[in-house]
Amino acid sequence: MIYVGQKAEELFRENIENRVDRISGYFKDADYWIAYDNNSREMFVEEFQEEKYAIAWVNGIDVIFDEQIKVRQIFSRFYYIPKYFFLKITIKDEIMTSKIIQFVCLSKIAKILCLKCVRYFRRNR
Repeated sequence: MIYVGQKAEELFRENIENRVDRISGYFKDADYWIAYDNNSREMFVEEFQEEKYAIAWVNGIDVIFDEQIKVRQIFSRFYYIPKYFFLKITIKDEIMTSKIIQFVCLSKIAKILCLKCVRYFRRNR
């Protein structure tokens, strides 16, 4: 489970010492986004200047060692990671669920994006 916001920070502070829960998450701390992964009970922690990189990292994209990975935010909760996939996230009650959309579905994604753009421009004339 991936936690976000205040709940993620609370769980991070509780688990930094004892590392009991198999969890991951990210939260804003001053000027940085802190992302952590305790699924292996080793508590990996990284900090990012942009939220989109923290989101990618907690979802398994190694943006730390491959600096050429550029995460692009398309819509508020829809991200494009070139050469990898699209990532759609949903956040409810400070718990993130994510869906990875492979490039095999690219034509379907293009249709969805096109429809969303048309709806957006119709509403905002």
